[in-house]
Amino acid sequence: MGECTRCGACVRVCIAARQGLATGASVLERSDRFTCAGCWKCVEACPEGVDIYGLMMQSRRYRELPESYKAAVRRIQSTGYAMPAEGVNAIREMYGLRPIRRVRRRVLEKLLRASEPER
Repeated sequence: MGECTRCGACVRVCIAARQGLATGASVLERSDRFTCAGCWKCVEACPEGVDIYGLMMQSRRYRELPESYKAAVRRIQSTGYAMPAEGVNAIREMYGLRPIRRVRRRVLEKLLRASEPER
């Protein structure tokens, strides 16, 4: 794996940078690693072969989760969905789709138990 030369290839393809969420000559310079969309375009574009995505994910492990992530986890734990059902149902209604139903509590608990790491 190479070393970042700050060529800017990763920034030119970065979805977050296009939205104005990332700044700098390299996406590795961004202060908020949670703006990464996880699309891997930066890795594909890097002429030096830097594992930019891997470095971003590694740095996330040492940072506090943003409140928006915490809220999504709470919604998943209570409803089974990361998005507020009301918002999703309003969008679905616009397209003539039936509203989503809440995940049954016992199904949700089973899924959450299955996702826990083994001890």
